[in-house]
Amino acid sequence: MTPERSATFAAKKTDKQQGNCFGTHKPGHLEKDCPKKATTSSQKQAIYTSRVRVDEDQEQQGGEHIQAGAPDNVKEDTAEKETSSRRVEPPGEDLSVRTGDGNVCAVEEWCFANAANVHIVSDRRYFTEYTPFGKDAEKVRGFKKQFAAAPAGLGTVEPVVERNGKKMTMNLLDAYHVPNYRNLLSHSQAEDQGYAVEYHGRSGQTKFELWREDELIMEVGRDQHGMYTFNAMNDFMLSKKPKSQPKNCPVKKSNPAKTPRANISAADGAADLQTWHERLGHLRPRFQKTMVDNGLVKGMMLRQRVHVDCEDCQLGKQRKPPAKKHTDRDISRKNEVIFADLLFPEQDEPVLVIVDCYTRFTTVYPLKTKNAPEANAEMIRYIEWVDRQHPTCKVKKVITDGVGEFENDEMKLWYQSKCIEFLSNPPRSSHLNPCERSHQTLVHMMKTMLIAAGFPPS
Repeated sequence: MTPERSATFAAKKTDKQQGNCFGTHKPGHLEKDCPKKATTSSQKQAIYTSRVRVDEDQEQQGGEHIQAGAPDNVKEDTAEKETSSRRVEPPGEDLSVRTGDGNVCAVEEWCFANAANVHIVSDRRYFTEYTPFGKDAEKVRGFKKQFAAAPAGLGTVEPVVERNGKKMTMNLLDAYHVPNYRNLLSHSQAEDQGYAVEYHGRSGQTKFELWREDELIMEVGRDQHGMYTFNAMNDFMLSKKPKSQPKNCPVKKSNPAKTPRANISAADGAADLQTWHERLGHLRPRFQKTMVDNGLVKGMMLRQRVHVDCEDCQLGKQRKPPAKKHTDRDISRKNEVIFADLLFPEQDEPVLVIVDCYTRFTTVYPLKTKNAPEANAEMIRYIEWVDRQHPTCKVKKVITDGVGEFENDEMKLWYQSKCIEFLSNPPRSSHLNPCERSHQTLVHMMKTMLIAAGFPPS
């Protein structure tokens, strides 16, 4: 084994142990997913192919005239095909494959593609509204990977066709500008934009009709290649004059042979960000862009990357905020706020429970009945006792349930005379009253003392 081969084998073994790429020797991806590795599919992509005869003058040029207009990464592969085809074909019948735009597809020719999912326009002059792509052009999936060139921009085009001597104008939105490529009119995109496509095949006509509401825009039939094409008649093409040829330039004879063509279009899966947002169960748009940019989902492509607020997400993903563990009542001293409530250990034997909200000091007054006069007297007794014990910390606020034994005219007048604010808890909000927790503590304490004394707990 040579030293170079030994070093290569050792480096590959190290990469395998560390999980590195065999090509770049860096972690994070495998060799099959290496971004610097040129895939076979990306080197052999083309918008269409045509087969033409090659004369002696063209053979001497080494195939350079035949490859005019083709992408660089397609020329080398096509040249190899031409060489092999010249070896196999007999003399006089030499055929070569031309890949690219060339002179076969004119600017005015459009393909009415029922398998395309986007409009593709080759000439900038078709556009009435145009937005060029900047550094973000590589992120428009479905073109950089599926074709030999990325789109240059996006906008609205208005191709003009003639029907019965009358010019009809179509308005196509979200059309991609791909220079040196074939013009494609997508069925699905046209239907999404308000047009209707009808096919007549059983009658033997084999044609498509494009309607806008009740108006027939155009009829598209099959050409000699089995493709449905039509020609646009915009003003910039009608004003174009043919160039004059030099006097000594030999006139090339037209090729009488039939030139078969094959049309391809974008792969399935191209949609806007909102459509993929709904397909993936309303996933976050940032995650969707990451999936597309890194190629994590096969066939996932974006027509545009702008996302508006989703109303369904606003309604479906909202949740109730968690309850606070500690209620902040903004109390800074004792006796500032007191709570009161009635406890019934036994039937018709109430107990008045009063809690200082700051210190949680609890006071209990047994009552004979739950009538207002008896409860009012005990409330007045407690407040006057507290004010005597703490002259500098008098009661400022009283909070109770909104029942008759606490909320009555007699107590309201007394509170006003003492400058005390009285509040009642709203219905079904007993958890806001600290006395409710004190009730549980008092009941457990009472049962425990009864059991310890040898009495039944109830």
